[in-house]
Amino acid sequence: CAFGEVYYGLLSNVPMVDGDLPVAVKTLPPLCTEQTEMDFLMEAVIVSKFNHPNIVKFIGVLFEQHPHYLVLELLEGGDLKSFLRQARPKWDQPSAL
Repeated sequence: CAFGEVYYGLLSNVPMVDGDLPVAVKTLPPLCTEQTEMDFLMEAVIVSKFNHPNIVKFIGVLFEQHPHYLVLELLEGGDLKSFLRQARPKWDQPSAL
């Protein structure tokens, strides 16, 4: 079982934030293996340790009920995987070395 859907949301009443905070909510479907659950939780633990302007900010995690949720800062412009696929060099087009 892979990670589930990612949703857009607005988080209200965030300290030191005027208005609502746009967030990405990653989900983990209820019918996953224990290993997948541990990987999901480990992602939350790892992301929560970072504090850098170029790394997505950890907001929180809900792991007590299904589905599990990982709440992260919403980054405009889509996900990294899609960006890298669109930016990769094309074999039929010259590129600078």
